[in-house]
Amino acid sequence: MWNTKGGLAAAIIAGLLVVGTAPVAWAGPLTGPPIAPARSRPAWSAAHPALCSDRQPLCVHVGSPKQAPLVRPVLADLEEVAFRAGRVLRWPAPLTDRSRGGAAAFDVYLEKPVGRPLEVTADVPMFFDFADRATAFAVLDPELPAGCARRSLLAEAWARAGLYGVDVGANDALASSSAAYVAWLVEPCEPMILGAIDDYQANPQRAVSSEGYARGAMLFPWFIQTQYGAPHSVDLLHALWLYSQQRTPPGNFSYVNRPDFIDVLRSLQKDRGATLADLLLEYSIARAFVGDRDDGIHMPDSTWLGRAGRVRFDGRVDYASLPQWIRPVAPIEPSGATYLWVNVKGAPKNASIGFRAEWETPTVFRFAFMKIGADGTELSRLAPISQEKATQLDVNVEDFSGAEALLIVGANVGAIAGDFKYDPDEMPLEPQGYLITLVAQH
Repeated sequence: MWNTKGGLAAAIIAGLLVVGTAPVAWAGPLTGPPIAPARSRPAWSAAHPALCSDRQPLCVHVGSPKQAPLVRPVLADLEEVAFRAGRVLRWPAPLTDRSRGGAAAFDVYLEKPVGRPLEVTADVPMFFDFADRATAFAVLDPELPAGCARRSLLAEAWARAGLYGVDVGANDALASSSAAYVAWLVEPCEPMILGAIDDYQANPQRAVSSEGYARGAMLFPWFIQTQYGAPHSVDLLHALWLYSQQRTPPGNFSYVNRPDFIDVLRSLQKDRGATLADLLLEYSIARAFVGDRDDGIHMPDSTWLGRAGRVRFDGRVDYASLPQWIRPVAPIEPSGATYLWVNVKGAPKNASIGFRAEWETPTVFRFAFMKIGADGTELSRLAPISQEKATQLDVNVEDFSGAEALLIVGANVGAIAGDFKYDPDEMPLEPQGYLITLVAQH
């Protein structure tokens, strides 16, 4: 199994005074996306076939009469997933667009996007608001067959458009990850998720905000909601996004994404008497227990992912082979992680392992050392604190009685303070390597 292949949302709403209860007008660097949309709505004739719901503000459009038979079944799917996401999960609905698509509704255009089956784009805001919010539209591949994949993408489109209506300046990768998680809850569709999570887990060095990994990185909002929010809900995620609203001063060409989702998480952790570094380390640990490594505690209900959920290890060594010097397969981005497996089965009774990690400033690495039993469960844990300007960590791990292995998890938590704190909008992110020394002691 181990081969290397609720209530907190209410606390946010009541107590996140450091973030405030109103959007923040920020005069700092422009860190958000451009205000000009990445693409415009399809330039179809006014007579193109379209059908709008008489129950919800939803419309589906096609570019030619030949595609008209697609409109009704796609609209039925869209109505179904929008009802589940909005009425059942209480996820925020997309803003109505004042007839930009012909009616005041969220519009889905059946046209093949370039390189992917779905594209959700924000419109230019049409009116002054006290927060950076905008309407949005989706472009969906018309060749998608009927079934869970199409419904899942429609749910993702609706949820992502809803976030544009909350915070149009949000980091797209993080917002898309949340939308993918909502879509999974609304329309569980394994073919849409397995490959994405497998790819993400095969690249644990990548940040949770890395472009191209958004659907797989749904593990991040999944972890936050299940560990700290109400069960069977998205209350905490909704609250976090609500408190990340901001207002960009007039005259800018890009949104100012301050505070962003990570800033709000940082404030949440402070209210809990913890730090963002603590959360990133806990998340990195949880990633090691996904899929067929699920122990029912760290990432519960992830067993269905099977082997696709297994995170890649940067090294696997036996106690008898120590000393060993290990470097990561790839440098670790802020919020990314690294994993080492030390087989201690058969180690001497009084065995211990000396560990030293070395890296460069301003990055800070946090490490956790977990003894793993024969059934794959965590027996005990040691998680020492790395100091703010530290570039080295020395630890001695003792007493492996009853343990099959020592799992070492490292997380790049960015700088703890100052200008080099992890910011998902400051691209490209700067990855950091390390040198780990493992020495047998008995």
